[in-house]
Amino acid sequence: MKYEPAADPGVGFNLISWWNFGPAGATIWANSVQSLYDAGFRHVSIDPIRYFDPNSGAIAASSQKGPELLHIAAGIARAKSLGMTVTVNPFVEFQNFTQWRAYWDPTPGSASSNQFWSDYQQYLVDVAQVAHTYGADSMNVGTELNGLVDNPGNNAHWNAAINAVAANFSGQLGYAASWPSRNGNLTNAI
Repeated sequence: MKYEPAADPGVGFNLISWWNFGPAGATIWANSVQSLYDAGFRHVSIDPIRYFDPNSGAIAASSQKGPELLHIAAGIARAKSLGMTVTVNPFVEFQNFTQWRAYWDPTPGSASSNQFWSDYQQYLVDVAQVAHTYGADSMNVGTELNGLVDNPGNNAHWNAAINAVAANFSGQLGYAASWPSRNGNLTNAI
């Protein structure tokens, strides 16, 4: 197969960190994007991360294990100032990485499910506002959340989350699927 550089997807880099760099975070993210640009990349996926408690479903607004949204904003701003194409790809992870995020599938309507979806939608809206403000080209509404996507009991939550993101972000929306997720319910939720 011949590589065609003008075809989608563009050759890029997925920039992620499972650590919060504190006061230096914005500079580190901006400099990381600059390094990618200097290495010849023109597309970047910038990935905020939040952690959730599987017992309560609550998503922490910040932690030592995930970059602050202002740090992510600095990365987006630098990328756009360089003319790069930017996708923002939010992650949620189990606290302490006790399992892969794809296994999270609380019973729809349960307290932990309701808390998760409330917090997740707010997290996505917060990310969407940053992505919009700093000019990101696209944003994903989830990353490898197979259990939540494959369970039709979550369709209304997906629909609400997608609509909330669309109300706060004018770029292209997507979902970062993992094999072997079927993703049919997510498609049906739209």
